[in-house]
Amino acid sequence: MNKLYCPQCGEKLYSSDQKFCKHCGADLRIDIGTSDSPVSAIKEKTIRKLSKRCFILGLSSFVIAIIFIIIGLALIILLRSSVYPHFISTNIEEQYYFDQELKMYTVMFGLVSILCSIAGFSLAIISRMIRKKARDNGSKNILIDMGGVFAILGIVLNITAIILALIVMYLPFFVGVYWNLWEKSHGFE
Repeated sequence: MNKLYCPQCGEKLYSSDQKFCKHCGADLRIDIGTSDSPVSAIKEKTIRKLSKRCFILGLSSFVIAIIFIIIGLALIILLRSSVYPHFISTNIEEQYYFDQELKMYTVMFGLVSILCSIAGFSLAIISRMIRKKARDNGSKNILIDMGGVFAILGIVLNITAIILALIVMYLPFFVGVYWNLWEKSHGFE
């Protein structure tokens, strides 16, 4: 036996062909099929909120990672182009120098990127936990699925952004040696 309730006041209805609620007077001809009980309406609202949160957190994590990966790659290109050799008159070997201001920016970027990527990673984990909770409640909708996909991408890309930030922070100290070895191995002496 299917128990029906008024979607407005939550009172039990006497029959499924009732046109108006006897308690509050709500028109039931339109809404009678949309809600079995006030509990299901509350559950539906909760699932919608969880779906939106899952999607927003997953997307935020993904966007944070993409921003810092793009900036990190741009800084690596700038670092590569800012290396210049300097010959010391008493020493035959080359020494490589960097623009000191750019070096400072890379360290600052690295620290900010690591902190933001950790925050993005955390958002992705929270999104996955919300997705699991929504799935346990029996919800299957596109926002939950998309939020889960963005969360997984956010986890992977935020880890990549952290690695890239570490490379950007420490690249000025190692790139001179790298260029010197690369030039020697390719015959550019």
